[in-house]
This record gives sequence, structure tokens and C-alpha cells, in this order.
Amino acid sequence: MGDSHARCGAVAAIAVSVAMGLTMAPNPASAQSSSQRDIRVPFGPPVSGDGYTGGSVGVSYAFLNCFGEIHISYSVAAGTAKTSDVYLMGGKTYIPDGVAPQPGSIRFAGTVSRGGEVIGSFADPYAATYSAKGCISGQTQKVGMMTPWVAKGATPDQIINFLNSLSLRAEPAGPVRDAALESRLKAQDRARQAAVENQQRQEKAAAEARRLAEERRKAEAAKPVSRTPSGPGGGYASQQASPSPQSAPRPLTDAERGDRAIASDRILAQQRLAEEQRIYHQRQLAAAEAERQRQIQMNAAMVQAAPIIYGALESVTNSIDQAFAQAKANRWSAAQSNLIGKCRDGAEGNWPIAKDGDLVLGVPTRSELTVADCGDRPDNRFKTFRLMVDEPMRVRIKADGSIWMNATIVLIGTKPQKTVITRYDAPATGVITASSAIVANLSPGEYHVMIHNAAGAGFRPFTVLVQKVDAKNRVIRTEPPPPPLNTVEAFPSPPQAPTPGPAPTRAIGGIAGVFANVAGSQQNVAPAPTTPRQSAARIAAQPLQTAIGTDQDKADIAGIKARFAIGWTPSRVVEINARGNSPASSFNTKCNKLVSATPEPTLLTYKTGEGGQGPGGVVRYAGEGSRCRPQTAGVIQYADGTQWIGGVTSIDETPFLPQPEGLGEFKFAEGVSKILRARKTADGSAWEIAEELVDPPPPPPPESAKPPVRKPTAKKRRK
Repeated sequence: MGDSHARCGAVAAIAVSVAMGLTMAPNPASAQSSSQRDIRVPFGPPVSGDGYTGGSVGVSYAFLNCFGEIHISYSVAAGTAKTSDVYLMGGKTYIPDGVAPQPGSIRFAGTVSRGGEVIGSFADPYAATYSAKGCISGQTQKVGMMTPWVAKGATPDQIINFLNSLSLRAEPAGPVRDAALESRLKAQDRARQAAVENQQRQEKAAAEARRLAEERRKAEAAKPVSRTPSGPGGGYASQQASPSPQSAPRPLTDAERGDRAIASDRILAQQRLAEEQRIYHQRQLAAAEAERQRQIQMNAAMVQAAPIIYGALESVTNSIDQAFAQAKANRWSAAQSNLIGKCRDGAEGNWPIAKDGDLVLGVPTRSELTVADCGDRPDNRFKTFRLMVDEPMRVRIKADGSIWMNATIVLIGTKPQKTVITRYDAPATGVITASSAIVANLSPGEYHVMIHNAAGAGFRPFTVLVQKVDAKNRVIRTEPPPPPLNTVEAFPSPPQAPTPGPAPTRAIGGIAGVFANVAGSQQNVAPAPTTPRQSAARIAAQPLQTAIGTDQDKADIAGIKARFAIGWTPSRVVEINARGNSPASSFNTKCNKLVSATPEPTLLTYKTGEGGQGPGGVVRYAGEGSRCRPQTAGVIQYADGTQWIGGVTSIDETPFLPQPEGLGEFKFAEGVSKILRARKTADGSAWEIAEELVDPPPPPPPESAKPPVRKPTAKKRRK
């Protein structure tokens, strides 16, 4: 099968991979299992032309219920691989020898169905022998969800019966090759080729020897015949016809002797070369056979040692699993001990408490799940937000996380009793669903939105956005509230509204001129709307008296400014409509003594399009506040472009209305600032400036510092 399974690597690599995947594993305590089954997975045909033409391997498997997810647990049966009797290599067909190879891992994939309906599919390119069967420590793959197939509240027996009704259609495991067999076959091919080449050389040498012998025969036949007298008549008899045994052979010439010596040496050299090649190829065959025997012994040893190796790796893996599970459980226990009574209400249903802030229509809320948040299990954390709806509408709630934190959304209604309206359960980690959303038709009231990580997912940042949509789920644009305050200067100055006429003559110093600039020209602007209250600029420009400010007063003002410097963010963002009410009672605008008065960072704005300002010209307030009223200190912005930073209170028995009280700094629209001390009026219906704090006058210069007086000198008369 080529590459070995990742579990056959070093123990360190296994420890890292198991540690990274541990947070994604469900708890085995909640798993039900089907009966164990066996299947033969066929090997596919060789893709590149090399490998066995067929075969199969045994795999045992079972279906599990892991927290509402259908998983398949499987293990390759050791020593069960079988192969065909035909092996393809290099376009040739061979009959393999030896035992069938036992691959370390295979590709195990298939489709799970129930009757004629497909449940899902899975694929593991490195399935191997594995003895553990649970959801955490087992070798598993997710197939689908239980929800579409099993009713909510099903008993364990019903779930097991459903799992037993599932069937598996396995896909071919892919081609299987045998490296040792290919090495032996290549060695045999080389030996056969060498034998053929040796035979060809021997035949060529024999042909050359026959040619030389034929040449010698022809040379002997071409010799001249000697004749001798046969008698007195002088006749000659042919010596060739009647050779005499006493006749001596004709001596060879030097050229003939040289040719014969050369031919003899050539034949001897060819014979020696053929013998050396024969010995060399015999040694090659012996080495190939020795390598083949070594490979057979090595394969047999690996097959015998495989259970021991896998057992040791499994023991290490289980130890790591237990250590990480215990560490995760300890972190979870420590976090929940600090959140007792803050996560769930403890009533019937044990509903989550909306303690993580408010969701505002059209404004993204950024947050993050950490190990310090509420959680029902060691691998689960959640946050719960409040959503106030002041009119019937259709909304879409979208949570954007990441591939490491698929967000699950639960929308809970609170009236007449708490109930789950709708929910979206994100799939487990491994399926990229970085964005989750639900759509619901809501009536006016208070809702809770619970965001938690999907099964096995990590703890990561996320963003929640609530949008108003139409019947086709198209977004209806809404005017978002102002952004959270990050600094004292973060309030954008609204268009300056016209203010009443010039300040009374009681204004002192340059205050009247400053107020005149705030009012602006009255010729080109519309007259101010009639209101029973004076503008903030007019009130600030009418101190009852002046007093000398101290260094402690300046230090107190600096301390208040530091509290609202960059980095200050509200935990509650509240809109007040033109009627003086908070939509759907998300904020108690009356000073109700029975309501909790715990201060919390609050940003108050008046809803645009419905008056745009509260009584007294207030358009925005940021600071510490309870559900009843502002407290201690804060920042108030008025419609005329002025701003107060300092002590803040509210008027009793009126809609939620912050007003200055105590020491503070008043900033006029032109940027001029005054340090003032504010208080309630005598009837308690408004506020006024008790005194303006001014710098002490400079001390008079000493006598020695006065310039000398020059005495006039008499002019001389001209003569």
C-alpha cells in the first residue's frame, strides 16, 4: 500500500497529534454502539500498471452514537490480507512467490445507508489495526447526525436498534504493491537477460571457430599436387592420388602460422570470457536468492511483531488521552467553581443567565470563548446575551467564528415562560462552517441568545450580528446606535441647535461672549423649539458665584477624565425613545428603589428619528450607572454641542435623565472649558451652576521689581 499509517510513526509524533485532536473528541460515556461486524474490503486494480490484479483484506467495524452524531469505529484485521496469483510490473505478467503482503494501512471508505436512504459517507486514507472502540480513543469517522433519524428522547435500546439497522457499502481500498516481490522479480529478469546474452556470445564464438576451420580446409585443398616418375617410360604418378606414407607434410608459411596463432588465441579468450561471465551471473543469482530469503524473514518478523508494536503505541496513546482528559477536566472544574450562580438560573429547565451584555440591532458584537467561561462539559463553553425587541419583526442572528470554532446558536424566549424558540447546531470540527445563522419572527419582548462551540470545536473569538430581515430574508437597513465610547473626545459634535437669546447680564467676564458665539446668528437659522428647560450652555453661563479653585479640584477633574480615557467600553448600550421609555423595558427609566443598583459601565443614547434628544437636550450619556439612574461620574453630551464631564445624578420620579451634580468640567461648543460645581435647583426639577472655579489672581509685584521712575531734566536754553 505504499505509505504507512500515521500511527506507525514515532511516539512523539503520536503524542502531538493526539494532544491536538483531544479537544475535538466526544465523551465515550454518552456513546451507544451497534453489534460488531466484519467485511472484506477489495483491493483496486493497479493504477500505474504495477501491483496485484486483485485481493482483499478484512475489516471489523461498528456504528456509534457520539453526542447525537453517527460515527463508524473500525479496525483492519491483522494478517487477513489475500492477493491474486497474478502480478503486473513494467507491462509484464508474473506469478508471485512467497506469502501475500500485509499492508500497514489501507484506504477505508464507504457509504452508510438505511434501507434505500443514504445516511452519509466517510473516508480514511490511513486506516490501520486499532483495538480501542470508543468515541475518544477509537479509530472513528463521522457519518452523519442522529437528529433526522431518531426522535428526541429516544431510549438507549431504540438508538442501538437504529444503529444495528444501518448497512455499509465499502469502496475498493486501492491497489496493493509488494516491494520485496518486485525486487526479486527484477533480479530474476536481470539473471535471465545475462544468461541469454551469455548464450548468444557462446554461439557467436562457435560460429567463428567453424568459419576458421572451413578456411583452413579450403586452404589445404588449394595446395599444389607433386608428381614423381613412375618407371622407365618417364611417366609420373600423382602423389595425391597415391600418397606415400613416408612423404613429409608441406611446411607452413609464416603468414599461415600467424593466422592460425591469432585464431587460436581468439577462441581461447572468448572461452575464458564466457566462463567469467557464467561465474559472475551465478554469484548474482545467489545474491538475489539471499536477498529474497532475507525479505521473507523480515516480513515474517514484522507480521509477528505488529501486534506488539500496535499494543505499545495504543498504550502510549491511551495514557496521553487520559492525561489530557484529566487536565481538561481540571481546568473546567476550576473555571466553573468561580462562576457558581452566574451561568444558569437553577430554576426548572436550568436556563442560562444573560450575563454577557446586550445585542443591538445592526451592531456587530465581538466576543470570545475562553476556558474561563461557563460550560456544561470540559470541551464546551458558552456565552449568553440579551436581545430586546420593541416591535414585531423578523430577525436573523448570525455568528461568525472560524474553522476551529463552529458556533452553535440557541434563541430563548423569556415570556410567558422560558422556552427555546429555535436553534442551529453546528457540525463538529473538521467541517468548515465558519458562519452560523438562524431566522425567527419575534414579538416585542426580551430574548436570550446563547452562543457555544460545536462538539469538539475549540474556544475562539467570534462576532454576533442581529439584523432585521424581510419575508425573503433580505436585510432591512436600520440606523445603528452610536459606537461605544473610547475616549472623552470620542463624542462627535452634532449640528448646533439654535439657543435662546443673549445671556443675562448676571454672566461674568468672558462667559457672555462665549455663550454668544455658541448661540450663533439668529438671522439664518430656524427659531429654537419651545421647551420649559434652559439649554445647557445657558445654564453653564450663569454661575451664582465664583470661587478660587484648588489644586485638589484640578486633580479630581483629571482623575475623572482618566477614567473615561481610551479603553473605556460600556457593558450596556441602551436606547431611549422620544417617549422617555427604553424599548421593551430593557432599562428601567424610572428611579425604582426595588431594582438592583449595582453600577455598571453604561452608554445611553436617544433613538434617532423619534425626537433625537431627551428632556433637557441630552443626546448621549456614558458612565457608571445602575438600572435605576446614573451614579458617581460620567460624560453628558447635549444637543447644543456642549459637554459635561464630572459628577452625575438623575432627577427623581422622571424618565431616566442624567444631569450634572458636583465638580466637573463644562466644555462649550467653541472648545472653551470651565471648571464648575453643579447642583440641583431648590425644587429639584433641574440643575444649576453653584459656582465657577477660577484661578487665583497673580500676586502684586514686589517693590524692588517696580521699574525706576525717571526724573525729568530741565531743558537748556539756546543762547
